[in-house]
Amino acid sequence: PVLDLGATIPLLVVVEREELGRRIDTRFRAMVQTGALDEALQLKALKLDPALPLMTALGVRALLAHVAGELSLEAAIAAGQMETRQYAKRQVTWARSNMIAWKMIRTQEMEELAADFFSFIQRAH
Repeated sequence: PVLDLGATIPLLVVVEREELGRRIDTRFRAMVQTGALDEALQLKALKLDPALPLMTALGVRALLAHVAGELSLEAAIAAGQMETRQYAKRQVTWARSNMIAWKMIRTQEMEELAADFFSFIQRAH
């Protein structure tokens, strides 16, 4: 069932831009270190249509450019990270424009509220 908006407190948790960028960069590099290049090689071997959604997924084009010898690994990683940061920015812009009834709360505020809540619960028991 869908929750009644009037009976909820809709929150949009927003990560600070610098922190989000750092997380994206770290995550993309970790993906490359744990098999994303192998996946790119497998996609290349399938000779799929470049217009397919799978082939336009974040970072795929850059990794394919690397395995084709067109980009260094570092350049491919940087391109994939940039593409992902741009996508995240579009998501935040969309959310701010379309979720105007929601209260935006930064991750630091959410962490502080959660700590206060759990402290309250511990004292109550």
